Amino acid sequence: MDFQLAEYVHNDSQLFLLEPSGLCYEYKAWAIGKHRQAAKTEIEKLKFEDIPMRQLVNEAARIILMVRDEAKDKNLQIEMGWVGKTTGGKHEVIPKNIIKEAEVWAKAKLEEDDMDD
Repeated sequence: MDFQLAEYVHNDSQLFLLEPSGLCYEYKAWAIGKHRQAAKTEIEKLKFEDIPMRQLVNEAARIILMVRDEAKDKNLQIEMGWVGKTTGGKHEVIPKNIIKEAEVWAKAKLEEDDMDD
């Protein structure tokens, strides 16, 4: 079993993955689950230092919607949490209205990208 740990101290955040072997890796973002490799590819394209937290929520929703299997994931429900300056360094579940706005943005962005192809 792998563990993910996140911390926010002195305006700096860190995300760690700890493996049972004792190896520890630091990441800016991480994907888990069935479509993790496709999600990681998209995550690697983002410049986290230049993107506000709210826009990162939009990007996360876009990636989730992009990599999912629409036939099997018809009842997809997106839930997210965040840690940062606005939360006082504590993990909080992102409010449902923000998630819904992110989903609307993500669907529009994916449709726009499809039209460009």
